[in-house]
Amino acid sequence: MSEPREHYILATGGKDTTRLRLLHQVYGPGTESLFNRVGLQAGMRVAEIGCGSGNTTCWLAEQVGPTGSILAIDVSPEQVEQARLQAKQRNLTNIE
Repeated sequence: MSEPREHYILATGGKDTTRLRLLHQVYGPGTESLFNRVGLQAGMRVAEIGCGSGNTTCWLAEQVGPTGSILAIDVSPEQVEQARLQAKQRNLTNIE
């Protein structure tokens, strides 16, 4: 079996944050509504697989609050770094 390789068709990292923020503005409200309908609450522990640059990750962290936590992963180290930067800018400390 061969090792999986990172394969992003679009740009990653800092080059892609503007596009992903725009997409979050368009699709974020629907995503947030879905999370609220399924019962997202303060204090929950949430795993986000495919976190990208962290737009939804940061929103989730704000919703679960300081007693909750988010585990966010992505195949792209550049995307994870952007998510870390965004969390730091927003003073969110409940994201790993």
